Amino acid sequence: MKTGVKTTEFWLTVAATVLASIGSVFASSAWGQVALGVAATLAAAGYTFARTSAKNTAELAKQQQSLERTADLQLQAQREQTAAMAWGLDMQTHAEDGRARVRTLVAIAALCLTCISCIGPSPKQTYVQGEQRTYEAIASEYLAYSAADPNKTESQKENDKRVIRSWFLRIDAERKALLGDK
Repeated sequence: MKTGVKTTEFWLTVAATVLASIGSVFASSAWGQVALGVAATLAAAGYTFARTSAKNTAELAKQQQSLERTADLQLQAQREQTAAMAWGLDMQTHAEDGRARVRTLVAIAALCLTCISCIGPSPKQTYVQGEQRTYEAIASEYLAYSAADPNKTESQKENDKRVIRSWFLRIDAERKALLGDK
């Protein structure tokens, strides 16, 4: 990029300044009027040239950045493909191998879950045990709270007792069904 005396803008400005000076000295003559008109035209042309040049430079810089990004992405894709080929794989084979690995892992996980269910308690047993422990932790405290609540009517307190009793009976029935008791 040119700077200073080497630029067109510099020489247009010099010419406009010289002509404006001549025109102001000889403003009353026809040649002075022409010099002032040419000076104004050169000043406008210099400004237009400078703006166009600046805008073209900015646009070229954007285009250059875009081309560099595109080139970088293409180079990265080439490197990935070259690396895959170096290992004796193409991209489709690599994807198929990945799907095969996933299917294998799913089969192993299913087998492990099957074996675990044979060793440990069944989900039903775990549920009944959890429900029993919840009942033991909550039922007596809730009944005591319900009985001491001055805002509850006797009917509401009796209903609370029936709810707790039915909860116990349901847990007991589930436990007996698991054990095979009648």
